Amino acid sequence: MDLIFARHFTRDMVLHLKDVIEDHLFTFVELYSCYSVKLKPKHHLLVHLPSIILKNGPLIGMSCMKYELKNSFFKRCAHVVCNFTNICKTLAYRHQQQSLYTQLSNGHIRGNVRVGKVQFKFVGDLLYKGVINTKLGLVDSAEVAVSTQLCIGTVAYKSGHYVVTEFDGDVGLPVFAKIVCFVSAVDSDLWYIIVEVVKTELFVSHFHAYKVIGSETPSFDCLLHSQLLEHQPLYCHSLYVSESKLHFIRLPHHIF
Repeated sequence: MDLIFARHFTRDMVLHLKDVIEDHLFTFVELYSCYSVKLKPKHHLLVHLPSIILKNGPLIGMSCMKYELKNSFFKRCAHVVCNFTNICKTLAYRHQQQSLYTQLSNGHIRGNVRVGKVQFKFVGDLLYKGVINTKLGLVDSAEVAVSTQLCIGTVAYKSGHYVVTEFDGDVGLPVFAKIVCFVSAVDSDLWYIIVEVVKTELFVSHFHAYKVIGSETPSFDCLLHSQLLEHQPLYCHSLYVSESKLHFIRLPHHIF
């Protein structure tokens, strides 16, 4: 699933996907042949996925989940409205209202930026003033706008979310960072993401997630949205193992 939902592919990844599919089908037959379970046409279609990727690009561009999302809008409206007279007319009217609101608010534009509640603070009062001095070129007496929520297109980022800033090729592990807040100069419309970099210790196959650890002395960085390696916000899951609290981050798909 990590490979099938990947947004970028190399030729080696496609060859690896071919081997993974082959292993999956052979294992399926080996495990369930004693129960008279045979391969279905859907299993056969898996064999053609590598060649489809080479001809048409990543499979995520052919996903039908967006169409399912459109169906969910009508299902929610029908459940809330409880109209037993002419539900089709009501759903059409609600859909027109929703489409008009999206166009007026520029919600259909992917680069549209919407900011949550904003507070104005002096740079010198912030814990991460060092990166603001360096990246934004502002002095401690300058005033900046600070927010804890930023929406870019349909993707919402909040303080506490995690993002992938880069990929460490030497160790083969992604570098994660925790979003602290969003900062912009008073006379600018450009918003920066203030993140606290965490250390990726290893990949735990049992949880299919990366184990991360924080630092006693926080290391901050200031990034633009375009500098992120992966634009989807991630969540850190915590659990106790042998009375020790561990933190894990799960990637939705394979990245390189």
